[in-house]
Amino acid sequence: MYGTYTSPIYKISNDSLTDDYLVYVRTSIEVLGAGNEWDDQLASPKTWNQVNASTRTWLDIFTLTAAPNVNITLKYGNTSPPTNEAKKMELLSAVISNFKYLQVYIEITDPGDSINALVEEFDIVLRRPT
Repeated sequence: MYGTYTSPIYKISNDSLTDDYLVYVRTSIEVLGAGNEWDDQLASPKTWNQVNASTRTWLDIFTLTAAPNVNITLKYGNTSPPTNEAKKMELLSAVISNFKYLQVYIEITDPGDSINALVEEFDIVLRRPT
């Protein structure tokens, strides 16, 4: 399954912000379904012996066989829609300058119907380096 979300375009200033700004997208990414819940692996009345807990690590028991992929891109610039991009915002922050507008683009690729990623509400955080 594949889906995208494009946020509204946010006008940050009437004039171009020419200083450098540290920016990041603050959010949470939740993975739902397909075996990553306690009851999926150790549903009652299973015991530790029945799942061979003495010979397996915690990671062996609860590791997902497939995981969703989430990509977050921040678009920024002086035009609307903004044309510059900072990618990998699901992992990283970036330093940007010369912008009036910001927009967030999110791509989610789920490996199947039974496992899904959910991107919670996000904030765009701007910090002016000192």
